[in-house]
Amino acid sequence: MNWTYELADLFPENAAPIKLLKYSADGRKIATADVRRVVRLFEEGKLVYEHRFRSIWDRLRALDHVRAIAFDSKGETLLVAAGNRVTAVKLQSGQEYSLSTRKPHLAFMITCPQALAISKDDEVAIAHDDSAIEIVQLNGPRPRPKSTWKDNDCPAFLGYLSDGHRIVGTDRYSACVWDPALGTKLAKMQVDHSYALAVSPVDSVIALRHLRSVALWNIDTGSRLLEVAVRPGLPSIVFSRDGELFAVGDALGVSVFDRAGAERMRHEIGGRRVLALAFSPVADLLAVGASDGSVKFLEVSRQAATY
Repeated sequence: MNWTYELADLFPENAAPIKLLKYSADGRKIATADVRRVVRLFEEGKLVYEHRFRSIWDRLRALDHVRAIAFDSKGETLLVAAGNRVTAVKLQSGQEYSLSTRKPHLAFMITCPQALAISKDDEVAIAHDDSAIEIVQLNGPRPRPKSTWKDNDCPAFLGYLSDGHRIVGTDRYSACVWDPALGTKLAKMQVDHSYALAVSPVDSVIALRHLRSVALWNIDTGSRLLEVAVRPGLPSIVFSRDGELFAVGDALGVSVFDRAGAERMRHEIGGRRVLALAFSPVADLLAVGASDGSVKFLEVSRQAATY
C-alpha cells in the first residue's frame, strides 16, 4: 500500500500544515494536529473526531498551539497538550476533561505543557515550561497525580523507555533519565544541540536529531552508538515498531536508516515539507505529515536503498 489522503480535499477551507502525528497501539487509529490547533482522529481512514483546541481567554491565544498528542494503551483516550493544559478526550463518548493544569508561575506567568509521554501502563509524564515534571496515573476510576518535581534539565522532548519505569528527555543540550516513581534523576549526558528525540520501543536506545546529523545513544551505558549525516530540514524523527529502523524528515522528503547507518529507503514528496512522522505499531508503514495538510502512508522496505 502506498497512498495519500489529503486533508485539504476533505476540508478545503481548513487545510493547514500537519505538525503532529500519533498512532494508537493497535494501529487502527491515527491522530493529527495542525498549526491551526485542529486535532483530528481517523479510524481506518475515516474521520471520527475533530476539535479545535482554542482557549476562550484572549490572554492565552498566543499560547494555544498544540505541542503534543498521545493515546492511552487501549486507544480509548486521546491526550492533547495545548495552551496551558493537557486535555483528555474519551473517544467513545467525546467527553473532555482537564488532566493537568498548573497554576501560573509567580502568580502571573502562564505555565504550559511542552512535552508529553505515556507508558504501556497508562502512566503519563508531562514536562512544563516552568521546569516542572508531573506524573499522572491515567487508568482507574479517575486520573490521579502521583508526583511532581522541578528540574533545571526539564525536557523539551520526552519519552518512556521500553521498561516502562524510566523516562528520558532532552532540554536540547543534555539527555537525562529520571525515575518517575521517586522523581530523581538517574543519569545525565551532555549532547550536541538537539532538535528532536525518538525512543526505541524495544530497548534503551534513543535517537537525537541534530542540525545535520542523527546520533544514537545507549542510555544504560551512556555511549554514543552511531552518528549518521542527514539532509537539513525541519526536525522530525521516529523509530519503527521493532526499533531496528528510524525515519528522518528533511526539507525535501524522508529517509529511513537502519542501526548500522545504512539508508534503507528514500522518498521525496516534491514541493512540500515533511513536518511530522509516525511509524505504525503493527506494520512497516510510515505516516508522513506535510506542509500542505496531507498525510501520506509509505510502505517501508527492509532492503538497502538503490539509486
